[in-house]
Amino acid sequence: MNVELQPVGEISSWLLDGIRQGFYTAISYSVSLNPSVPVPPQAYDPTRNQYLADTMIEELYSCKRKGAYLLGITSVDLFTKGKSFVFGEASPMMETAVISLYTLGGPGISDNLVLQRAIKEAVHEVGHLMGMDHCSNTHCVMHFSNSLIDTDFKDAFFCPACKPRLL
Repeated sequence: MNVELQPVGEISSWLLDGIRQGFYTAISYSVSLNPSVPVPPQAYDPTRNQYLADTMIEELYSCKRKGAYLLGITSVDLFTKGKSFVFGEASPMMETAVISLYTLGGPGISDNLVLQRAIKEAVHEVGHLMGMDHCSNTHCVMHFSNSLIDTDFKDAFFCPACKPRLL
């Protein structure tokens, strides 16, 4: 299975390369990088000053090649209904997901830490595209991240219980 990374808006090339390399290390799937597309304006919710992840996924679906998983990477603030923000969201039926770099960094946060967080979120969302649910193992990449503390604590890899489900 091929995974396509789809930049949405302007994303630093070093970050995209780092996510691609980290993702391949974690899963060993072929990873390609698509040209950037603009942030879909229809995903913007002016009452929240955020972008609806579900709408972004629907828009990104048109970029997906048959037989591939598509992972959008954006720097805009994402939310989904019922949540004030999300690090990422996936639609297994559409084989399309999106992650946001918006909440992964900030003042005093190193570029390396942002990259490590982005890799974990990327692997996590593609795990959902593969049909995986959240894992109770707090070190597993499929563990739900309610905060950056959770993201920082977990690994970028699948635990022994989840890894066999990759193949």
